Amino acid sequence: MAISVIYTQLLVILAYFHMSKLSTLDWIVVVLVVVGAINWGLVGAFDFNLVDEIFGAGATVSDIIYILVGLSGLYLASVAGSLQKS
Repeated sequence: MAISVIYTQLLVILAYFHMSKLSTLDWIVVVLVVVGAINWGLVGAFDFNLVDEIFGAGATVSDIIYILVGLSGLYLASVAGSLQKS
């Protein structure tokens, strides 16, 4: 049930961003933020870290993904107002 709710919310978010004019960087940022949000949701709800499961806990690739997700969140927060539909 929770997976279907997450899937539905993801579709709504993607539909919203599809209607707005996003650059390639904006799309990458949105995808990374969604990946980070899903990962944190899994960690909080099930104590399951998907990134660490795929790439290995403490792996350099995992660290790079965490850094990119964090930077994406900061970028998205800084441009959130300009991403609104005009």
